[in-house]
Amino acid sequence: MVLEFALGGITERWQFFLGLILLAVVLFARGGLMGLLAGKVRHG
Repeated sequence: MVLEFALGGITERWQFFLGLILLAVVLFARGGLMGLLAGKVRHG
C-alpha cells in the first residue's frame, strides 16, 4: 500500500513496477516473500 502511493506519485504505471518487484521476489528469493521475511526474523 505504501509502495503504491510512493510509485503513484512518480508514475502512472505504478502497477507495472509493483508487478516487476513481486515477480523478482517470487523468482529469486528463496521461499518467496514469506521465506524472505522469515529469514530476516531468524537471522536478526
